[in-house]
Amino acid sequence: MERTIIRAFHVDGDVCEVTFVYDEDFGKYFGDYPDFEETPKWTPEGKPWVTAMEGGCEHGTSRVHANKTCFDCGSCIYFRRENTGDLIGVCDYEGNRRTDRREET
Repeated sequence: MERTIIRAFHVDGDVCEVTFVYDEDFGKYFGDYPDFEETPKWTPEGKPWVTAMEGGCEHGTSRVHANKTCFDCGSCIYFRRENTGDLIGVCDYEGNRRTDRREET
């Protein structure tokens, strides 16, 4: 059995790879997700990559309770992911889009 696997997440014309490491004690793979708050990553269209676990921003709107703010990105209507249940995706809120589109260094 492979101890590590890499999964590529495809969203908004971009790819973000996450390494998953197998934990013998739990019998599961756990993802080593990037810290996008510390090291931002943007799609070619200027949308920021986020994880579902990140704290919600002032624009976050709950999927469940309309007109209520979110505590995390995963419960926000603007969180767009490749597949249901993914813990990584992009923020679709237009106001969070990067407009200068320069390359990250």
